[in-house]
Amino acid sequence: MQANVLDTSTQPVRLSIEQVEGAARLLVEGASDRAVEVDYELDVTSRSGGGTNRAHQRGVARLKPGEPVVLIRLSVSQGPRADWEAKLTVTPRDGTAYSQRLSADDLTE
Repeated sequence: MQANVLDTSTQPVRLSIEQVEGAARLLVEGASDRAVEVDYELDVTSRSGGGTNRAHQRGVARLKPGEPVVLIRLSVSQGPRADWEAKLTVTPRDGTAYSQRLSADDLTE
């Protein structure tokens, strides 16, 4: 099944980034105004002077109304030669799959 790439601001599971000292912190967060169950996968590839690293995490979230949760917290190097990209794919049990992509280019200094 191919996931749609769409505006994820209203979706129950989202990927965000924040700058922390020397790194980018990726957060996969879940929040919903109704009970929902989703399968989620996060693929992250990072490249730097030292080589390439790939991380893959997946799981099932059972979100409850009004109870936001952090599903994944992952930090990647953000040095001068570092480059990374992340893709989150979410498949709600009662809806259409969607995906979200972020990269080092999405961080603002």
